[in-house]
Amino acid sequence: MLIMSVSGRLLFVSYDVVRNIPSGRKLSVTQPGFDVYEITPGTQGEPDIVAAGVDLGGGLDSIVYGRVQEEKITLCAEKQCADIKPGGKVNHWSVDELEGYEFVEVAFDADSAYALVRKQWDDRVDGNLTADDARLSLVRLSPDKADLEPITTNGTPYELVVNDKKPSWKVASSAEELSDLLLYEFSRMPNGGGISFGDNNLEGRVAWNQVYYLNGLISLAQGDLGVSSPGLVEYARRRVRAEVDLIARLADSDYPGYRVKRYSLDREPLLFSLHLGRIASLLERTEQAGLGTPAVKNALASIKKELLSFEHTVEHPIGCQLVVGEICRTLAYRQGYPFWADGVNVPYNYVSGYVGGLLAVSNDAASVDYAAELMVPLLVQEKFSELPKTWRYWGFEGQKGWGYSNGKSLNTSDWVGNQAGLDIAHITYRSMDATTLLILNIHRPDVVNAETVVHIKKLVSAGMLLPSVNEFFYQTDSVATLDSVVSARYSRSTQAWQIQSQIWALSDLAKNNE
Repeated sequence: MLIMSVSGRLLFVSYDVVRNIPSGRKLSVTQPGFDVYEITPGTQGEPDIVAAGVDLGGGLDSIVYGRVQEEKITLCAEKQCADIKPGGKVNHWSVDELEGYEFVEVAFDADSAYALVRKQWDDRVDGNLTADDARLSLVRLSPDKADLEPITTNGTPYELVVNDKKPSWKVASSAEELSDLLLYEFSRMPNGGGISFGDNNLEGRVAWNQVYYLNGLISLAQGDLGVSSPGLVEYARRRVRAEVDLIARLADSDYPGYRVKRYSLDREPLLFSLHLGRIASLLERTEQAGLGTPAVKNALASIKKELLSFEHTVEHPIGCQLVVGEICRTLAYRQGYPFWADGVNVPYNYVSGYVGGLLAVSNDAASVDYAAELMVPLLVQEKFSELPKTWRYWGFEGQKGWGYSNGKSLNTSDWVGNQAGLDIAHITYRSMDATTLLILNIHRPDVVNAETVVHIKKLVSAGMLLPSVNEFFYQTDSVATLDSVVSARYSRSTQAWQIQSQIWALSDLAKNNE
């Protein structure tokens, strides 16, 4: 995640995916922190561990910032910093003043650090976006305090540096500057900007990282978004062609193929139709952009067979019943599979991810009708006829929960249900649902009507759905104009997946600044 070198020492920061227990694997989540290793000229065999489990509030996709001063190592990530001293002793910096904030960028001085920060925001908890949620501030960090001050500027601050204890940064406002900002954003992402280039899907990074930012790059490569400079377009085209080709080649073998260990009980390699659907959508969009390779065509054919058959996937089709008594169809996790909710129906985004992929690879009448049937429970149970601004993550048993007497899961005998938590789906999952509804409208306007399409477009403009939903509206020449606060909020990315939406935010800013 981060490599640092000083005379005679090579240090690298890693994240233990085996110790980490994500929410998709078990009900109890474990974030193990970061491990720091050292290689010196005398190192033989495995690297020496300097410190294990350094908790900075970060995870697998976090950007980690660091410096080395003699025997002291300083690391920052997400919203915390810590010093690691000889012997592995960890001293966390006092950042109480940053409660509710997150790092956008961090730059180090000799005895302190500076950061561009913004408020953390989750509409399930914090409500609608406000100007305060979109504003960047500067903070001076030291081991014993954090001093926060707002930044007033007519553009987007980026590329923070510190010289002689004086912080400075660039400001992007013109189309050319915003294009430079995007290139800079990619360059500072994990692995030297490589992010997940060449990864397999065993940790879910193809489905939940590459699909996001590569779709963003396809948008840049496809057309003039106002920030598509020739250099940026060339970068996008070259990277998409090379990176998606590697993703496609994973289909050549069953293992690792598109299997994932991250979400199974004991890290068994499982195949999810949700992941296949998301990957299929990316591959087909790559083809449509003229950036595909023979491997992409072969992978699409392979994925199509699995999406139509469910032969090897965790999910499989089941019947269901709506509140009104109407029989319906949905998907469920197969009973007995090593997944915490085996036997239970899947959340809505599992269905929409599958349906989006199915419609990407097969648009015959049978596939379209089946796709429409699968989306009916979301439309009915979440009352889309009333044009909701938000909707729930789960339906049926997953929403209500289950007990010893009526549970279908062999691995989790009782659970209170999604209704006991935040209930509302995260904006990323709602955006998946919405995008699939928009695609279904093209094929079945009787199921998803024009009023729903207009409503979804308004939700994008207001920041109730991700700006990246504009990928669909761009194809219909009707891109949703973002509210200024939405463009400002998404103008910077703290993790790679956010770049997909950042592109549309900067596109709006560029057009508004013409």
